[in-house]
Formats: sequence, C-alpha cells, structure tokens
Amino acid sequence: MKPSLLLDVDNVQRAFTTKAFEIYRRDFDSDSKYSIDDVNVFDLSPFFTKLPYSIIDFISDYAEELFFESDPFEDNISEIVSGLKDFYFIHVVTHQFKGVEHYTFKWLKRFNIDYDAVSFVKDKSLIKGHLLVDDGAHNLDSLMAEGVDVVCINRPWNRSWREAHPNNPSFSSLGEFLSAYDHESIVRKYLSK
Repeated sequence: MKPSLLLDVDNVQRAFTTKAFEIYRRDFDSDSKYSIDDVNVFDLSPFFTKLPYSIIDFISDYAEELFFESDPFEDNISEIVSGLKDFYFIHVVTHQFKGVEHYTFKWLKRFNIDYDAVSFVKDKSLIKGHLLVDDGAHNLDSLMAEGVDVVCINRPWNRSWREAHPNNPSFSSLGEFLSAYDHESIVRKYLSK
C-alpha cells in the first residue's frame, strides 16, 4: 500500500487566482494592475476593491469560469500527477463552495488528472494522510499539528510561512516537487509504521 498524498487543487494544480484577476479586470476594473504576484495575504478582497458585492459572491457568480475554465499552473499537469502516483495514493483535497464541486470533477477530467480519491472540505485536518502539498499556510499549519508531513507550494501569500519554517520543504511548482523531493523517504517512513 502506498502513502496517501493530500493534494490541493487551487493555486497548486489550477491557476485559480490568475483566472480570478482576469475576470475581475474584464468585468469590474479594466485599470487594475494587480496580479497573482501582488497577493500577499490568503484573501483576494483587498485587490478586488471595485466589486459591488463580496468576494464569496464573486466566486459563486463566476464558479464555472473559475473552477472549470481556469488553466493548470503547468502544461504537463497530467504527467506530473501521474508521476506522483508512482509513489502515492493521490487524494485530491480541496475547499469548494457547495454546489460547485462538479466543476472541479470536470476540470480534473478535462486535463486528464488521475487521482484515487477526492474530498471537498474546508478543514483539511479532517482528512487522514501522510503528506500534504498545499499553498495555504493555515492548511500547512493544521496538518503539521496533526503530525502530517507538509510541502509548501510557493506563492506570494505564503512567504511569511516559508520564512517561519525554513527547514520545511517548499517548491515553486508541483513539477519541481515531483523531480526534487525525496519521495522514497516518505514511502520508507510510511512502510516502517
């Protein structure tokens, strides 16, 4: 049996924030110069100041574009996840609003991303696994507290987390994680238990 890899979707596999800025500029503020590189907090609200409603309503109104039409972060995402399957049971774990989950299933199928299980949950510590790959500091912290190994995918909003955890592995992309991480160590650690 393989160790379970808890694999985030948004801003790890799927370019959610990039698509959100594209929609925002198109429909609300064509003068906005913000991009994913400017987001230094895990919240888009400070960058979407001309929305006539909340960021949650924005995500709901544009759910299909955000969750289905977004591009993957890496063109070869299918091959990357397939490579990870050589080492792990792939458990996709992501937070979505109720009623829009089907877009993520369609997105995974659209990009031929192979997985073993999918869970939609706000509190990722509720899902048992051996290794978490995520961009959200709150998720990394909560799984670390549960004794799960964590890997940070570098995004501007998790810079302070990376600085606070300099010995914790972090990578610029999922592809870099596949090629540079010592996957065998997690397999050995798991098999020794």
